[in-house]
Formats: sequence, C-alpha cells, structure tokens
Amino acid sequence: MTSRQIVLVGGGHAHMQVIKALTRAAVPNYSVTLIDPSPTPCYSGMVPGCVSGLYTQDQTKIQLAPLAAWAGIDYRKASVIDICPEEQTMTLSDSSIIKYDVASLDIGSRTRDATTTPGVSSFAIPTRPISDLVTCIETAEQKLTAAGSSPASVVVVGAGAAGIELALAMRARWSALFPSADFKVTLLDAGAKLVPHESADCQQATNDALAERNIGVEHGCEVKEVTEAEVLLKDGRVVPASHVIWATGAQAHPLAAKLQERGLGVDARGWVQVNRHLQSRTHSNIFAAGDCCSVVDDSFAPPPKAGVYAVRSGPVLVENIVKLLEGKALTAYKPQDDFLKLLMTGDGQAIGFRFGMALKGKWVWEMKDHIDGMFMDLFKEERLGDAGGGLRVEQYDAKDVVDVSGVGAEEAERELGRTDDGVDYLRNWGILKKMIGDDAFRGEVQAARKRAESLS
Repeated sequence: MTSRQIVLVGGGHAHMQVIKALTRAAVPNYSVTLIDPSPTPCYSGMVPGCVSGLYTQDQTKIQLAPLAAWAGIDYRKASVIDICPEEQTMTLSDSSIIKYDVASLDIGSRTRDATTTPGVSSFAIPTRPISDLVTCIETAEQKLTAAGSSPASVVVVGAGAAGIELALAMRARWSALFPSADFKVTLLDAGAKLVPHESADCQQATNDALAERNIGVEHGCEVKEVTEAEVLLKDGRVVPASHVIWATGAQAHPLAAKLQERGLGVDARGWVQVNRHLQSRTHSNIFAAGDCCSVVDDSFAPPPKAGVYAVRSGPVLVENIVKLLEGKALTAYKPQDDFLKLLMTGDGQAIGFRFGMALKGKWVWEMKDHIDGMFMDLFKEERLGDAGGGLRVEQYDAKDVVDVSGVGAEEAERELGRTDDGVDYLRNWGILKKMIGDDAFRGEVQAARKRAESLS
C-alpha cells in the first residue's frame, strides 16, 4: 500500500518542531517531505544578536539536511512555485511535481513596501529574507573598511521590535569602527511613540535604552523615497543616510498570490486564512503557521507576526496534521494574550516587557540567550538522540526552570526590578513563569511594583 504523503513547505519556526516530531518511527504509515530553498534557515530571535557581534552566523542557523535525515524525512532544496489544491500537487522551482495528501505552509513573509517604495531595492538593506540580512551588513562593513571607515549615518526604517533591536545592534557593531562624532544611528517611527501597546514604564525603558546608546528617534515618519545618501519623508523632512536598514514589518509571501488564484482562502493583505486548528478555511488538508497566515476565530484576535506565536503553534500543528490523516478531532490553537518580549541592546544587556513591567539589565540578556539557546539545541545534530518514540507535542520550554514556590510577591518584585550583575536569571525566569500560571500571585507582584513606583 502506498503511504500517504505529508509535505511541509518551508523550514520556518513552526515547521522546525514538526520536522522533529514527524519521524519515521513516530509516523511509520506516512511519508514526509520538506521543501525549502535554503538548507540553513536562520532563527530570527538571534539575528539582531548576530548583527551586533554577540553570535556568529553559524550559531543562528538550523541545519535542515541532517535534521531531516535523522527524522527520516525527504528534504528537497527547492522552492514551491505553485500549488493545485484540486489535484493535490505542487510544482517546484526545479520543474518537478510532487503530490500530497496533507500540506503545511510555513513560508514566512517579505519586508513590507520593500519593492514598491522608490529607492529601497537599490539603496536599502531589507530585513527579509532574514538569512541575507547579516551578509548584506557584512558586505557594507567591508566597503566601509576599504574606504578607510569614513563617517556613517545608519537609518533604520521601522520602529517595531525588530527595528529597535537592529538600531541597537548597529550601534554596538560599528561603534568600534568610528569615533562617536563620525557615527550616527537614527530610528524612524511611523507612529507617535515607541512600543505604543506597552505600559508607560516599558515605553520609558525603551526610550532610555536608545538614548543611553545615542540613538536618535524620529516619529511620524512616512518614507517617500530612499536615495544613495538620504531618506526622504513625505512631510518634507530629509534624513541623511549612508546606510538604510528597511525594517517595516511583514508583507505576504509572493506564493500567496498564486494560492489565491488557485482558490485558497487568502485575506486582503495576502495572508493565508486558517481556522483555530491552523487549517485552511477553504481546503481542509492544507495547514499554515507562522508569518504567512492569519488565524481567523471569533474568540480571539489574530496574533501579531511574531516568532513566538510560530514557535508556540508548532506542537498544535504536529497534532493536527496527524489527527486529520487519522480521522480524529483536531486540537484548537489558542494563542496567548501576551508574551515575554525581550530586546537585546547589543552590549550584553537587554530590556524586557511582561505584565506591564519593565525588565532591564544583564540578567535579561542572559535569560534571552538561554531561551534562544534552548530552542536551537532542539535541532543540533549532536543533541538529537534517538528518533524513536511517539509524537513530540510538548512546548520546548514546558519544564520549570527552578523551584520558586517559596518566593513571595514582595521578593519577586524586588528581584525582577534589579539591574545589577548579580541577578540569578534562571530564578527570575521561574518567577515570570509562576506569574503566568498563578493569577493571584501575578496580581500581588504587580501591586508590589506599583507600591514601589509610588515611593520612588
């Protein structure tokens, strides 16, 4: 009997966990194929750290070929250029055609307005594809060095989390190349304030982190054009720029337009529409996760395009691919209302936001580095171990870090508010996880923070 075919399109953050779960031992009755043009996709959470010099490029990359070989999955180094849902076939960039019984899309996105804003394609470095970002910056750096490190003005367009981190990363990376008077970093924000959905405390922490590192911020910026030496804004302002990083957020992957032509449900912005099971709303045997899709459900708003949601959706995606083939009821994906946001500052520190509380210092960076390292360790060849056993559907960080059951609210608030170098980051991570799981404890810690602020 011919085995049924599962085809994974794209090696994104959600599919990484699917690849590791759908081993030949775990699903012996199915054949699994992975298609991605890059054998070494980047983990986006570590890329700003790589830009700043805290990681090497190799440390940010996941090696698909050995991971697929370990799992017994067929890896195809190619792109999908068309999908025919009626025939259940895919056309690849090498002109081959493969069939599928169940398909899953984790193809990511491209940088918004990078191809439509005049001058961007010629004079700016887009953040996507993210695998090219560090290489483009290294090339620009080599040209600067060859020219004798002439003065530089880096302008980062887009002030979301990625833009903020990249502005900080470029300051850290190139400060050693230039006297301070010869190096300027400016962050252009389309809105009126940074991190507008965070608390005033978190907004202040963000502004302080940028100001302390001499990064200028301009608000209300809509870009008209990018030239070789300037960014021209629609309101007439001109921002000098020797280098422009285009970090304007996500725009739908080009494949989405082809899918829409084929009748797959796609919204007005080009996101593949999926239900609470991460299943296409128009074709039940097609799933999607990560940046390429929008989850449509009356019980919650679609989550933002952030890597944490892709990572958290991975185990649900694993379950539902197999359950669909087995004719079982699917598992609902419920995105978390909020998440721990961690922004590295490029110099061994970081800032974080959770529950309206600002977190600052070396320990925040150590916690971020630890969390990112845990995720990457899942896919390292030397750590894969035995490919046997059942489906792996647990969250990668499901286990408690340390026992903090005896920590009271006042102590927890003090520890989370510390900025010195002696903080135990694992203990503080445990406190944050306890706050997630214990509403009463969380409320007490938040109340303790308000009391502390009133006395300061």
